[in-house]
Amino acid sequence: MLKIKNKEEQKVQFTPRDEAGIAFQQSIELERYEFNYVTNAIQAYIDYSNKNNSAYYGSEGKVIEENEILYELLSENYIKKNNITIQNIEKHIEKYEEKMVFIPVHIKRIKREDISIYIAEGIVENLNYGETSVKRYVVYIEPSTMLFAIEPSKEKYEDMENKIQEIDKIEQKQYNKIKSTQVNAENIANKYFIDFKRLCLSAPEIAYQYFDEKYKEARFGDVENFKKYIEKNKEDIKKYAFNKYQSNIYQDYTEYICLDQYENYYIFNENKILDYTVKLDTYTIITDKFKTQYDKSDKQNKVMMNVDKWVQMINNRDYTAAFNVLDSNFRNNKFGDVEEFENYMRENYPLHYKAQYSDYTEENGTYTLDILLTDVTGKDNEQKQITAIMQLKDNYEFVMSFNVEE
Repeated sequence: MLKIKNKEEQKVQFTPRDEAGIAFQQSIELERYEFNYVTNAIQAYIDYSNKNNSAYYGSEGKVIEENEILYELLSENYIKKNNITIQNIEKHIEKYEEKMVFIPVHIKRIKREDISIYIAEGIVENLNYGETSVKRYVVYIEPSTMLFAIEPSKEKYEDMENKIQEIDKIEQKQYNKIKSTQVNAENIANKYFIDFKRLCLSAPEIAYQYFDEKYKEARFGDVENFKKYIEKNKEDIKKYAFNKYQSNIYQDYTEYICLDQYENYYIFNENKILDYTVKLDTYTIITDKFKTQYDKSDKQNKVMMNVDKWVQMINNRDYTAAFNVLDSNFRNNKFGDVEEFENYMRENYPLHYKAQYSDYTEENGTYTLDILLTDVTGKDNEQKQITAIMQLKDNYEFVMSFNVEE
């Protein structure tokens, strides 16, 4: 894993806005360990809400009823208020038939003393990126003992704080101790990657709100185009897995750059915990780092840098961007429109590629570069040999063409 911390010029931070019924603003800043405690407690509660959790079964069948464990996890206030017993608990809590996961969207600390109190809102979904619902919880944590109690809430998020009753202590039971997890840059990056991937597949209208404002307009235009992009590429996205990361600390935020196994980018700029923006590439909005490197490069390296961008577009299945940098005469004659170009690329370039360069020539401002495209993971032996013909334009722009298979 690559772990780098440095200081660079401060960048602009945009705050996501709610257009899907879920609040994004954080009114009280959390410590990272608090975030982990709360999410781990909620996930434990959801795990035990699964009727088919292996914890309930032994070699000879069911050894303990899920109601008994769930009853232990509920707060005394919630039990008394609703007259809950082990026998009637199913009238008050939701159970599941399969493994479900919690994707936090909003967590706020209400109190941090002997018994800390948190309210949380997020998405609960199954492992197949379906059966999605918005859930809210009140979580009580005793930091000295790592014990927790929980309350599912039907209140609107903005009303939850006014309905909370404090508690004096949390009685230790068999299952209500929080499992702590390690906090480091790799785990943070991995968590953001996994949760954002899940939001893209199951709640794209929410995922869209996390994009940098300038980026999402330039890359997708609107949420409907983003949803179409997700739908077209759903099977690819399901396969994406966290592979490596880089973290950079700036004055007001931390940047986590993640790469999946196909070297697709996921760039998270974190202002605070759960307050972050996302970019999925480095070409839609050209970075200052790219401009500096580009300006210092000779013509051959500029051509290779532009081809790298084009290959990244193909790997991202961003066929609109890849189509738009093609020479207008070439793309009109060979493809006609972006839909035909996309169909051609999906059929003839179905993998994710890395580029190797060989012969390079220059004549009257036109540059020719031979490219060998191979599977970025090295698992597929298929190779594509193409020749790119490029012209460099002002403002870091270019146009290109390439040999088309008939």
